[in-house]
Amino acid sequence: MTEKPIHVWKFTLLSLVPFLGYYPFLKLKKTRKILVINIPIGIINMLVLFLINHPLGVIMSYTLIPLIDAIYVYHWSEEYNQKLQTIP
Repeated sequence: MTEKPIHVWKFTLLSLVPFLGYYPFLKLKKTRKILVINIPIGIINMLVLFLINHPLGVIMSYTLIPLIDAIYVYHWSEEYNQKLQTIP
């Protein structure tokens, strides 16, 4: 069974939607990597939000994490498609 190239922009936009955001990572098999990236950001977010009581934590949770996820999905989707093109 041959694998098909994925739509880079569709996956990038899906990564911005909260509950659909992990489908691209499952398809790209990068779920562990994004969790290693998102968990420290989430811990810093909790510290900023609850300990310092600063609204920056809300901004981080709703904008920063999805943007970082979208950047990684875009990069990993391009790599995935390149890898499929080089396989004979």
